[in-house]
Amino acid sequence: MSDARDAAQRGLVLARQGNKNEALLHLLAAAADVDADPRDYDAVVRVLVEAYRALQRPRELATLSWLETADPKLAGPADVARAHRLLGDEAAAARSFEEAGMLAHAAVCRERAHDPGGARALWSRLAHELSRNVDQERTASQDRAERAAERAYVLGLVRFDVARNAPRESRDKASREAIVAAIGALEDAAQRFESLGLRERAFDAYQAMAAIGENSRTFEHVVEGRVNSIRILREDHLQQYALSQYDEAIAVAEAHHELAAAAELAREATAYARGLGAAPETYGYARRAMELHAAAGRLLARNGAPPELTENAYLAAIGLSAELDLLGTAAKLYTEAAAIPDLDEARKARHQRAAQRLRGAVDTGPADVRDRGARPAGAALEVWTVDVIEWEQAGRGEEIAAEIYFDAVHAPNRGGASLPARRRAIAARLAALAVAGIEPDTTEGIKLAENLVARLAEMVDYRVMSALEALASHGSASVRARVAEAAGTMPFKRSAQLLRRAARDDARDVIAAVGKAVARKQSAVFVDPLRRLAREAQHAEIRAAALRALSSIDNAEAANAVLSVLEAGAAEERLAVVEALKRRRPDPNSQLVTLGRERLARGLSAEVAAELKVALGI
Repeated sequence: MSDARDAAQRGLVLARQGNKNEALLHLLAAAADVDADPRDYDAVVRVLVEAYRALQRPRELATLSWLETADPKLAGPADVARAHRLLGDEAAAARSFEEAGMLAHAAVCRERAHDPGGARALWSRLAHELSRNVDQERTASQDRAERAAERAYVLGLVRFDVARNAPRESRDKASREAIVAAIGALEDAAQRFESLGLRERAFDAYQAMAAIGENSRTFEHVVEGRVNSIRILREDHLQQYALSQYDEAIAVAEAHHELAAAAELAREATAYARGLGAAPETYGYARRAMELHAAAGRLLARNGAPPELTENAYLAAIGLSAELDLLGTAAKLYTEAAAIPDLDEARKARHQRAAQRLRGAVDTGPADVRDRGARPAGAALEVWTVDVIEWEQAGRGEEIAAEIYFDAVHAPNRGGASLPARRRAIAARLAALAVAGIEPDTTEGIKLAENLVARLAEMVDYRVMSALEALASHGSASVRARVAEAAGTMPFKRSAQLLRRAARDDARDVIAAVGKAVARKQSAVFVDPLRRLAREAQHAEIRAAALRALSSIDNAEAANAVLSVLEAGAAEERLAVVEALKRRRPDPNSQLVTLGRERLARGLSAEVAAELKVALGI
């Protein structure tokens, strides 16, 4: 800690001499020692306060005041709002955020203060501003079109926020109208994203649509969001993710008691799994569809539905049971169908005869069955506030670090594990405030930006991605290279999307950093962006890095990408894969080896087959 004290004291001396930029670098180095003993850390903070006071930096002083007793009089309205939040006065925080023009932040504070009317008014104002801006940029350049699509997405979320805060006396009608408007905006955003080639963002819009449908119990919106999410995953050949989405969609339909819809989704999943050649999953989905059709028939019979409709559900279940060689189950279903109330007597007799013919039949079927079963979706992230807050922060590191700090303050383990997280957030915020107050292309500005990237990289939090994305367009190649390095440490899929954009950089240092970062993305969540990099990256070293990373991921999508390169890739690409596999010999039971054996069984040229066997060690 003596180094941190020395840096703080040196910064104080420079501050008193009027050497602002050098002082800031020393002060930030002192603040970065987040693991210090509390007494040592407090001593450094006292010096920091004195130095920032000498530099006349009210926002930094407001930030440091959060560590003790927040002082709402130290800085501008946004920082005043955060001080009020720390003091527990959400209503005062809302007023200050509104004064700062941060309407989403103000609305969230109104909700925390149990003021839905005030929150609704603020959400409505924001929706009005967003709808005007979206309409103005319907035709624009690529960058402006992307910004307009983002605003359309946020508009959809904000309109749902309006619905959530509708007055009790008119909630049903007002909420329905606002939800319809929200879904319309999200549909618009998804279409814009897809037309711009931003399929990941279109997927996000459809996921938000499904989440809103689940939250508002409007099943038609759940279906629209889920079905389109599955479509994008299927078109991008993300088979396992598509199957997982099918699992969740089926479970959600069941939870809404939409058994017929769940059965149809299971049948669609059956056809998809069959097309993939996944026999165990095919059988599992088909059996699930049979069970759901039968359950739908029983529910319809109990509810007094038209007998023909009930019979159709039973016949669908019976047809699937016959396909699956479950003849004992088919006999039972025929017996149930013969007992459908008010069904035509001739039809009842037909079902009774079929049940008699199958008397004594038993269920058979393949032994290799993979019943994925119902997989309910996890708790939905409240994207209608989280994503809107991120949009309003616009990649400003000082605001993002403040949010992370407040989350750490309110964490259950407030005095223990969250302490380093709170200090890291303070250090990042001080670094971001230093960057915001200096010309970016100066030597000092570049050093401060590099320091900010380092502080952001220390916080493994999804929210820092927007700050890194903003810094990825910095004028300095060294800063952009640091951003690529930081993205390599982040476990979020969004970090790989940042690397895909950075892979188009003209600077050699940035390309080298991207290559190293891409090679670290050895997790299944990165398969899709890695495959895209392996196909599309302009630089051979980035393509090779993506292939090396894919070679280390044990799932079907990664394995197929690697095998395709071994079969038909360029010489340098095949070499990259072979070298990666030599360093990490594949498990004999891995997806890569299993699928490699299947390709060998289908027949390959002698040269490719020999190279494949050597690479896979078979």
